Amino acid sequence: AGRSNSEGDGEAAAPTDTAGGFELRRQMPDGSTRRADEADTAVADLQSKIKQTAAVLSALNAEEKMEWARQQRAEGNNLFARGEYTEAMDVYITCLVAMDKLKQGSADKEDDPDGASSDGVFSEDIEREIQLPVLLNLALCALKLGTLRKAESFCNFALQTSLGADCPKAYFRRGRARMLMGSYDDARSDLQRAVDLLQNESADDGVDKGGDSKTNDNTAREAELKAVRKELQKLERLEFAARKHEKVQKKNMNLYAKLF
Repeated sequence: AGRSNSEGDGEAAAPTDTAGGFELRRQMPDGSTRRADEADTAVADLQSKIKQTAAVLSALNAEEKMEWARQQRAEGNNLFARGEYTEAMDVYITCLVAMDKLKQGSADKEDDPDGASSDGVFSEDIEREIQLPVLLNLALCALKLGTLRKAESFCNFALQTSLGADCPKAYFRRGRARMLMGSYDDARSDLQRAVDLLQNESADDGVDKGGDSKTNDNTAREAELKAVRKELQKLERLEFAARKHEKVQKKNMNLYAKLF
């Protein structure tokens, strides 16, 4: 958690006192500095937000931290719905900061025999309500922004969680990112894994949720399957175009060799 959504070399931007006030500058690897651009300013702002978040959370108990993280997640969802993907990513990242603080608190209590069981349940709640959905949302934001490596990385983190290890959405979004990066074999593996998981999911998870809930689950699952299969079809077209291009290139190279 706490990683910026901007890329670049050099250390974080820092304010420099100038005659006209403060100017944000970025220190480069060779020791020189340059004026901070918009991306540098965004990184500095996010780092400041993360520090402020950590300070706020330090004064809250576990339940208050959880509620704060829920509110942040909801705010991120609102920003995403408005198409403000960069801003949504910043808010989602503060959710991960809260999650880290919550998990640290649970880890500190592991030696407490009276709280071990409840801590385990609480930790699972953190992962289910905050960590996994936020990582998936970060991956989707990154896809929308075209930062495909970041999308792939967020999916990797999601798949490393205990509840996300067999998450169809994580495989689906990673597959999309890999397809757009041209990693067709890996993309096919991910998308097919998403299909398999969705097909194997039981319509009833063992809890009697009533007929309407069961119908809604099936409808949602079918919609996800349709979306994944659509991506597989798109992948097939891209693979076909790539093979065709490769044949043309090979033919042109052979012709060139004969002429010269």
